[in-house]
Amino acid sequence: QQEQQSQLSPEEKSARRQQRMGIKVTRKEMSVKDQMDFYIKNGMSFMLHGPSGVGKSSRVEAIDPNLTSVPLWNGVLPEDVIGKVIYPNGEVGLPGEGEKQGGVWVPPDWYVELKKKCEAEPDKPHVLFIDEVTNARETTQSLIFHITLHKSISPSSGKLPSNSVVVLAGNSKEESGAAYNMPEPLFRRMCGHIYLKPSIKDWIEWGSEKSTKYSEDDPERLNIHPIV
Repeated sequence: QQEQQSQLSPEEKSARRQQRMGIKVTRKEMSVKDQMDFYIKNGMSFMLHGPSGVGKSSRVEAIDPNLTSVPLWNGVLPEDVIGKVIYPNGEVGLPGEGEKQGGVWVPPDWYVELKKKCEAEPDKPHVLFIDEVTNARETTQSLIFHITLHKSISPSSGKLPSNSVVVLAGNSKEESGAAYNMPEPLFRRMCGHIYLKPSIKDWIEWGSEKSTKYSEDDPERLNIHPIV
């Protein structure tokens, strides 16, 4: 039996292992949409990479037109991202930073919006889209570390709904003069990374699909006008 095994090709050995373990591995390459659908359906966080204008935001909007967006541009205040804690003496602090007793957490607007959407449709996944991640300094990027790792703003505040999915988007320093390096711990907390490249074929296919963003107003509307 060992002699017979040694005569098998690597592909045949792999097929026999799969059959013995009751699994099946397909080698068909998944499209970007298929990958995004997989991560969102299974509640797994991921990040889209690519130059500006490649369609990162539009691809996420196509899957969840009712997404909740948190753009991390430079100048955004910490309380806009993670909220703030107000104490009885009027002192204001950030959640997770030496919180004292008696403080009341005031959630950011995006958290209130996301929670409301998720509670209204508990059986549907809703995207928390954190855009322009790499265009923010590392101190700002660090604000979303706990959100992406534990789906919570801090250990004691702001647990995200179970049917929410965190999706990040950004570009590298080679693609944008305003981009910063992404901290490796944050990079590794993503379940997957999808790299987008400009493609006329992909753009035409996307443009020829019916728009999900305007489906209620015009069910026949395409993402791009047919003349274009």
